[in-house]
Amino acid sequence: MKNFINSAIVILIIINFKIDIYAQNDKDTTSSNKYKNEIGVVIWRSSPYLISYKKYFKNNKAIRFGLRMRTGNFDLTSSSNNSSRLNKSFSYDIRLGIEWYKNIFKKIIFYYGIDLSSNYRYSYTTNYNNNDSLRSTRGFQTISAGIAPVIGLRYVFNTRISLSTEILPTFSFYYRLEENAYSSPNYNSSSITKTSGINFKSNSTGAIYLNLYF
Repeated sequence: MKNFINSAIVILIIINFKIDIYAQNDKDTTSSNKYKNEIGVVIWRSSPYLISYKKYFKNNKAIRFGLRMRTGNFDLTSSSNNSSRLNKSFSYDIRLGIEWYKNIFKKIIFYYGIDLSSNYRYSYTTNYNNNDSLRSTRGFQTISAGIAPVIGLRYVFNTRISLSTEILPTFSFYYRLEENAYSSPNYNSSSITKTSGINFKSNSTGAIYLNLYF
């Protein structure tokens, strides 16, 4: 994967070099001069936002939107104790904010702003006996919301393509619900635990986005 990313970046640099040679207007190298819409996809390292969208305005600012969703569902059967396990999971991360940007070099743009963010996590594992009777359930649900200041840099290859990276520390309030239950012919138990608090995460640090403009 690393070799693929490095090769892709080299190709983009070559394309950008050729465009600069044949371009009629060398000054028109940033997205703010021509195209006002940006779609970004994470291509390196982890980020809570797989895809992002930005809408640029003339007064050097943009509306930001980011989204990532994951879902999972698998059934595992164990022959040793004639039992089966069903796992279900779902999560989303979403953000909406505003940023301001400024050219600091010919092809490098500095930007800063703030996001409102929210995320949700759901994961439950249910174990069944060989007669399909419930044996145990264990899982949690977590929802959080908060704010995230933004500081980033964008390298512009041409009016259509750029790479960007940003620091996105997130301060959020969370609420978590944990459930545990066990059932057998002679014993049954269940518990629900509720917790809440303030959380801090350094999201997107080191992640690289490939951005396309239209």
